[in-house]
Amino acid sequence: MGPVFKQVALVTAASPYNFTTEDKREMSGVTVEYLLTDNLAPVADGEAKGIKFSKDSLPYVERHNIYSVPGMYEISFAMQPSRGGKPQLKITSVKFVSEVSLTEVLKEKKASA
Repeated sequence: MGPVFKQVALVTAASPYNFTTEDKREMSGVTVEYLLTDNLAPVADGEAKGIKFSKDSLPYVERHNIYSVPGMYEISFAMQPSRGGKPQLKITSVKFVSEVSLTEVLKEKKASA
């Protein structure tokens, strides 16, 4: 495994899975969807607008480290080769930072409008 780097991100969904395939392989992990940012301010860069969602699979043993969703997490990534041999960043672990209440964010937005 290559060098590790960390980034605070907004985790928006987490779904554990654990099953056996038809060819008897054990498959387990946690599908994690996240925004690779800790700032939800509007983003506009020329024609592109907004923040794209990212999706990855976290090791199954890490499922207990996801306490509250949506929430801010410090996500650790490591460089690993993809199936095609190209380098890619893979989530290796998560650490809870804080809860996020999207309802409160929306209330603040309405109050300031």
